[in-house]
Amino acid sequence: MKTLFKSQELWELVENGATTSKETWEILRQEYFGDKKVITVKLQTLRRDFETLFMKKEEPVQEFLSRVSSLVNHMKSLGDGISNEIVVSKILRSLDPKFDHVVAAIEESKDLSTYKFDELMSSLMAQEDRINRSFVKVEEKAFQVKGESWEQSDSFLQGEAA
Repeated sequence: MKTLFKSQELWELVENGATTSKETWEILRQEYFGDKKVITVKLQTLRRDFETLFMKKEEPVQEFLSRVSSLVNHMKSLGDGISNEIVVSKILRSLDPKFDHVVAAIEESKDLSTYKFDELMSSLMAQEDRINRSFVKVEEKAFQVKGESWEQSDSFLQGEAA
């Protein structure tokens, strides 16, 4: 531990003592995050990133939610008191249009002030699985239809040749 504090140039605090744990925390916080002006600028940048955040085309839900979570956690670590309701609402507005029917259902059936990020994540991932399964079924049917039409045209041609 001594080596860690020395490498961060904080050992002097340990040897000389710090008056309170709050004072120690403030010193560590300033060391890692900077002073209030720096924190304010970082938060403004993160808030802008949050406001302009949208799900990318063909991006998996889990990847999008991971980006949101990372951004929100960074904002909170800098002292932003962003609420769960704001995060959930932003996610619902930022999803790919293929989730529009799910968004409508969630907005109608849930109280967004109490709806948790984890609940939303579970619902969206389950819906994405359904969408992907139905897409695979449609794709399989398309191949079957195409295969049948090839078989029919092949048998027609063979019948003509005979």
